[in-house]
Amino acid sequence: MINHKNLLYALEVSKQGSVNKAAEKLYIGQPNLSKMIIGLEEELGVALFRRTPKGMIPTADGEVIFRHAEEIYRQTGFIEEYCKNISKKALRMSAAVPWADYISEAFTNFLGRYSGDRLTEFSYIEADSESIINKVIYNECHLGIVRYNKKYDKNFRKYFEDRSLVSETLCESGCVAIFGENSQLAERRDITADDMRCYFEVRQNDQFVPDKNSAQLHNEADETSSRVIYVSSGAAQAELVSRNSRAYMITPPLSDRTLAKYGLIQKEVRGLCREDVDIFIRSENYSLTKTDNAFLDELMISKRKYKQEVLL
Repeated sequence: MINHKNLLYALEVSKQGSVNKAAEKLYIGQPNLSKMIIGLEEELGVALFRRTPKGMIPTADGEVIFRHAEEIYRQTGFIEEYCKNISKKALRMSAAVPWADYISEAFTNFLGRYSGDRLTEFSYIEADSESIINKVIYNECHLGIVRYNKKYDKNFRKYFEDRSLVSETLCESGCVAIFGENSQLAERRDITADDMRCYFEVRQNDQFVPDKNSAQLHNEADETSSRVIYVSSGAAQAELVSRNSRAYMITPPLSDRTLAKYGLIQKEVRGLCREDVDIFIRSENYSLTKTDNAFLDELMISKRKYKQEVLL
């Protein structure tokens, strides 16, 4: 394999006609450059230069090689510039979010704006709160939305601030119980927390709270059941509840569209005081693009619609 870096250096020597002048332009030492040229000639098995009192003069073989090398690097520069321009023109947006129907609806409407042939790179990832935060911190996603129990707001806000994350409240909502249509509880008009204690509560496996360990969280939990099933996603949570008449989940209210999709019923629970909050986060060092703002515009529209139809 040809050492392309050394070939580039040799090409500069041929242009300058001098190792010293080429070394100054390349910001490397003259002895090191001379060694690179000799090493390249040994690697190719061809003498590239004639060393004369007037300087370094390319041999006939050297002229052929340098002519082709010049073309290679010219094309390489063209490719790099072309890709850079494409990158500037490409539309990019990356978001890590919880499972929430108003957020997924916003993303769907956002995609409707970009149905043309323009290059797009959109990333929409549903994940748990800790994963979402880490994806934003490590620039795997530029935008994040974190959902958590409002009673832990100070914990999360401090965690965001300590990691140079900007945070803004998107939505706050009280929680309801959700059952499958075939559940006995779905038929009741009035439900209390005690009514659900012999049922399975299906939860997303999202137990991260800054500065709280699992034992503390267990002691502070708003328990409605001693029987708990953990699942990896909101969709799996809804699917399991819809298929099991002895299961339920506690979550902010869902839209009629989502309830119908999974065959679910939602009801308020007397004595359940849990309130969840959705927080938008981004790095302090990240400036929102026009594409980001287009998604956030759709998010605000979808949130208002959600509040009007579900929360009010």
